[in-house]
Amino acid sequence: MNIETTSKPLDKNTLDELIRYSGYDVHMILQYTPGEGKGVYLIYAQYHNEQVTRQVYTQRNTPRNFKDIKRAIDWGKRIGFVTITLTIDYAVYPDPAI
Repeated sequence: MNIETTSKPLDKNTLDELIRYSGYDVHMILQYTPGEGKGVYLIYAQYHNEQVTRQVYTQRNTPRNFKDIKRAIDWGKRIGFVTITLTIDYAVYPDPAI
């Protein structure tokens, strides 16, 4: 499952301005993406009554991601997101160790 973005990516400075000054409620979407080891959680920002979805990038122009979901959630709260939604496609999620 891919999240469709509706505009170019956001860097942290633009995201800070959007959250603090736009007047929109900005929501964070975490998307699990498989990768080396356990995979990563990509970050998306959604606002304007869910009409705009943009991926969050670092200042180095690479997708912001976290390997640890707790760190991602804590980062989102510090930044000022209103809510956080998690999306996982179980077709690509690793099987649990039994």
